[in-house]
Amino acid sequence: MESLRQMHEAAIVQICKADGKIIGVGFAVTERHVLTCAHVVNAALSRKKEDKAQPDGDVTVVFPFLNGNATAKIVYWKPPQSALIREEDIAGLELAAPISHSKPVQLGCFRKEGPKFTAFGYPADRPKDTGVWADGEIKDRVSPGWVQIEGTSSQGRRVEQGFSGTAVWNQAKSTVLGMVVAEYTQDEAVKVAYMIPSEILKNAIAYLQLRAILTLTDADWQIYLEPFRACRPSDWSNSNPFPQTLDELLRQLQDMSPEHQAGNSNLGRLPEFIARLILEPSLSEQQRDKLRHWGEANYPNFQELRESVKKPQSVQETKTSQPYLIFEVRPSQVPGLYNTRAFFISNLEKLDLKNYQGIEQVPATTADAACSSDDLPVHLVSYIQVCQEEYGVGENLTIAVFLPLELIHLDVDRWRAPGDFGDDMIPGSQFKLLIRSQERITQYKRRHTEQWSQRWQRLQQSLEQVACQCLAVAKSGEPTPQLNARLIAENAVGFKLEEVPQESAKKGFFVGLLGTAAPVAIWLRCAPKGTENDAVESILDYLQPVLNCSLKRIPSDVLTRRATAVAKAPEPNEQDFHIGYHISLLWEDPNLMPPPEYTYRTQ
Repeated sequence: MESLRQMHEAAIVQICKADGKIIGVGFAVTERHVLTCAHVVNAALSRKKEDKAQPDGDVTVVFPFLNGNATAKIVYWKPPQSALIREEDIAGLELAAPISHSKPVQLGCFRKEGPKFTAFGYPADRPKDTGVWADGEIKDRVSPGWVQIEGTSSQGRRVEQGFSGTAVWNQAKSTVLGMVVAEYTQDEAVKVAYMIPSEILKNAIAYLQLRAILTLTDADWQIYLEPFRACRPSDWSNSNPFPQTLDELLRQLQDMSPEHQAGNSNLGRLPEFIARLILEPSLSEQQRDKLRHWGEANYPNFQELRESVKKPQSVQETKTSQPYLIFEVRPSQVPGLYNTRAFFISNLEKLDLKNYQGIEQVPATTADAACSSDDLPVHLVSYIQVCQEEYGVGENLTIAVFLPLELIHLDVDRWRAPGDFGDDMIPGSQFKLLIRSQERITQYKRRHTEQWSQRWQRLQQSLEQVACQCLAVAKSGEPTPQLNARLIAENAVGFKLEEVPQESAKKGFFVGLLGTAAPVAIWLRCAPKGTENDAVESILDYLQPVLNCSLKRIPSDVLTRRATAVAKAPEPNEQDFHIGYHISLLWEDPNLMPPPEYTYRTQ
């Protein structure tokens, strides 16, 4: 059976400089995470101990009793605010790889478990790699964030420089009661030092335990975004850029004032985020169980919190305005030229197409004449600018672009035109942008209205289901009867294309697609470089992460991928294929259409 000392040793970590010099100590809190002091990390990276900015460099860590070492990045950072305000001096490190047989610690409370402690450190006067144990008693608080500890024997070492960041262990148990943060330096004969108590450390450890649960594949990242958006206060995006990494997302959640005040407010809206994330249908059951356990361990009445985020969300969705911009492109009487017009809908919930209420035509700022397809981006951006000026639309605008079949395969989401300050606006990376078929509202609508409405209703009933399970696989050359058969056989509401539509088959495929009355389809406009001989498998593999979420989130997730691609590079790089440059989404709502042209001519 493992001894108490062996359990302590399996968690002890040396924090070192790049040359191997030991600066301080840390201790394992998960299989891949270590807790230590922020000033120890600063010293290990040759920075001033009091530096507040989070370092970028990796830290060298060694498990001396396990003969293991690794590099670690800083993922949690709470430095002391000043020499006088030192409630926090905590850093969390994430190992590049777990160390075999390491033993994450369990927290205890010195008030409940008694005052006797033991700690392990590396005083400067000891030979290299040789540490010492120091024993003593825990006294009481001396400041909001520090507790006094002291040696009670005339023999043995005191807690001194070289112990910073080490765990303060209960002598009789395997629990950690605090972390050494400083020594008393006025008189070396006095064996006094200070620790950060476990009740303060628990927030940092909860954060690191959550990081250990949240994996970060491309599909996982998309799952996290909708719960994050639901947690944001209404004015949050005004002063905080949308997170691009898991670290940024978790830090923002922790900084948000909790809407539900009960429980641990120092975790911000992390508990609410977890309560919402558990509801995601594409989450694995194993992850769901781990997150539920984390919530119950770190937030009182977590079950009540889970229930409270279900009901307000649906109420809020019905009250939130859903502005739309309809951009319609029609062939003109001159071959190769097109007429455009646009309509603004302030709230889709209040739209009445029969009586033409809740919709108004957007005045054109460009010349009201037919244009080539190359000029369509300028027309679209000009309409968006009018909506921003006249209606005050923000990032929640959705743009529906109605295109004739000959243009439906265009890279509309990459259209760009000069914005207000000289820089280009790229609407597809700023707003949800959906492709619509112009033919559906002319000759097609008269013959397929009922079937289209029925399939749209089925889509609405399937919104909470995982998208990849709702879409049938299709090939670009399949005719309408075969596509219809796929929809029925797979009980699907739309299509995911397993290949890039070829130039010769583009129009034929989209005609076939319209014949099925399917309201949704998703495809790539080009294949990843080097996949020509294995295009079917490769394209479906690229689409799978996009579809590994609920059906209702597809437009938002496609926007996120487009924005991520543009943030990485304004123009696509063939050597570094990013799906956000090449994805098209057809999303046909039969209740959202421009009025007939004669209606507005008459008015």
